[in-house]
Amino acid sequence: MNEMPMALCLVDEHGNFYFRNRRFEQLFAIPPHEVMSLARWWQQEYPDPDYRQQVIDTWTADLAYAHAHDGQIPQRDYQVTLPDGEQRTMAIGGLVFGNHFMATFEDRTEQIEHNALLREMAYVDGLTGIANRRHFDESLHIEWRRCLRSGQPISMLMIDIDHFKAYNDHYGHLLGDECLQAVATTLRDGLGRAQDFVARYGGEEFVCLLPESTAAGARKVAERLLTAMHTLARAHAASPVANSVTISIGIATETPDGHNDPEALLAYADANLYRAKQAGRNRVDAGDNAG
Repeated sequence: MNEMPMALCLVDEHGNFYFRNRRFEQLFAIPPHEVMSLARWWQQEYPDPDYRQQVIDTWTADLAYAHAHDGQIPQRDYQVTLPDGEQRTMAIGGLVFGNHFMATFEDRTEQIEHNALLREMAYVDGLTGIANRRHFDESLHIEWRRCLRSGQPISMLMIDIDHFKAYNDHYGHLLGDECLQAVATTLRDGLGRAQDFVARYGGEEFVCLLPESTAAGARKVAERLLTAMHTLARAHAASPVANSVTISIGIATETPDGHNDPEALLAYADANLYRAKQAGRNRVDAGDNAG
């Protein structure tokens, strides 16, 4: 037990630690001769009183569960504060035997950070730093179901950078990438509510999801984004529309009712984007979709 790679300790019925293995002492910087009690442990490793009480309540309930069942203490993640002040995520579980228990500690900090990084890579567009198509697809279905439950409308803006191929041909792909980044930032900063969501849909196309937004509200957002692009005033000498980068926006609004679906909302927005482009670009079009 002393040489096991996992930190562990044994605690008696009075809350006294009567065995700590080498890994435990290394991890928590507790010398072998130093007396440790459960009460002191709570104070030292969980300095925030509210979180400490939460941990004590959870651990006490898990001990009771283990006593009443197979002796296995459920393993849970806890935020442990080390002696140097660093916080680590520890998966703590163990076994009960009689009135004693053994607690085991597995440091999962790096694993959790690594998983978060992988998730970010999977859901964030690498060039622009905003959400990618996969993230949008999942969010669309989540928000659609939420609006179905609440009876609220949901709106979408499909956005295309006008004559972006001509921009790339004129300025080169490096500046083209910078243009995409600038547009993405402008769109993200132009959304007024925390629940509104912008993603790169593909190429020079972006999409904004506006949960619980009426058609009128969506048009206001679209007009604001159109103005924000004019304010950005990024030169586009190859555009027949304007001397700066502009966008075209198609709007769609639906109230989910069980007879429609999010794919139809997407199709409406895409069709209205096409109408905006056919009408001359640098404009907003909501078609005949009343929401």
